[in-house]
Amino acid sequence: MSSSKISPPTDLRKITEDAEMAKAKEALSRSDTLANAERELREDFMQKDLRPDVHERVNAALRRAAEMGSTSVKVMEFPATYCTDKGRAINNGEPDWPKSLQGWAERAYKFFQKELAPNDFHLRAEIVDFDEAGRPGHVAIYLAW
Repeated sequence: MSSSKISPPTDLRKITEDAEMAKAKEALSRSDTLANAERELREDFMQKDLRPDVHERVNAALRRAAEMGSTSVKVMEFPATYCTDKGRAINNGEPDWPKSLQGWAERAYKFFQKELAPNDFHLRAEIVDFDEAGRPGHVAIYLAW
């Protein structure tokens, strides 16, 4: 027989509590990291501006799409929470949905109005997915001709 002593239940409960606390701290750290990353992405989106070579990039994308037989191209996708109404107007197909755009999407829409709409291009926005609660998840915006 071994002379080692079996750990009492109080020690075992302490081990369990310590392990659970370590898991909780790790989950909280992951959650904080994710929240920081999401905050940074949102800030980037809100501050991002159109690139100086926007005309060349748009033209190249349109030509590629046309060569493949398409009559539209997805120009951006972003979380619906970036809209002032969290995607409600887009989801409901309201004609004034562009008023809900912010940041980069709003600047891109102004570019569309000035440069593309007068040349018979059209813009369409849709909710492409929903979260577990049924709320709009992501918005996709398509340029069509």
